[in-house]
Amino acid sequence: MRDIAEGLRGLLDTGAPFAVATVISAQGSSPRPAGAAMAVSAAGEALGSISGGCVEGAVYDTAERVLGGEGAVVETYGYSDDDAFAVGLTCGGTLQVLVAPADRELLSAWTEKVAIDEPVANQIRVTPDDVVVIVEGNYLLLDEAPWGELADLLNATAYMDLPDDVRIERLVARHVAFGRDRPEALEFVRRSDESNARRIEPGRKHAAVLVSSSEAPSPNLRR
Repeated sequence: MRDIAEGLRGLLDTGAPFAVATVISAQGSSPRPAGAAMAVSAAGEALGSISGGCVEGAVYDTAERVLGGEGAVVETYGYSDDDAFAVGLTCGGTLQVLVAPADRELLSAWTEKVAIDEPVANQIRVTPDDVVVIVEGNYLLLDEAPWGELADLLNATAYMDLPDDVRIERLVARHVAFGRDRPEALEFVRRSDESNARRIEPGRKHAAVLVSSSEAPSPNLRR
């Protein structure tokens, strides 16, 4: 859905109603995974793709019904691979798609976070076929529930052990790079990021690897 974030900001700015269609399940040879989304405005403008052209026309019609007052619906679209090839489509498989009126408040908050590269929940789908998963998180090494239950699920852990001034400057630079001015970035770091830093510091002792400010592994390794 991040691929249409900028377009969604434009739709939100118009104030006009629109519907969002989101793939909630994908099976077979569908070219887009769960989470792919498209939007359809009341004026008939379509934004994004959920199947590379295979079912967009049908989804467009459903979005018009939703905008006409039908309310949110879940539709299933599918072709066998042979049928898809016969009508000139590049995909078979089955998609389940949620088509709903846009939640303007939720999408406004989401697009703002995406614009400044802030974390957004549930944006990365991990499947059983993924061999390696790298996770970054403030609370993964905490003893308190539910975080303390995660340690046994991780094959390796590392803690970035930075002096306060280095950490703060890197965080400020990151926020500035994504659109905040420096005073605003510094205020955000002191208010939010630094409170998190204080909270996660006790988890340092659980890390298998300590990484110093030079970005080289510390000789004091714990396994």
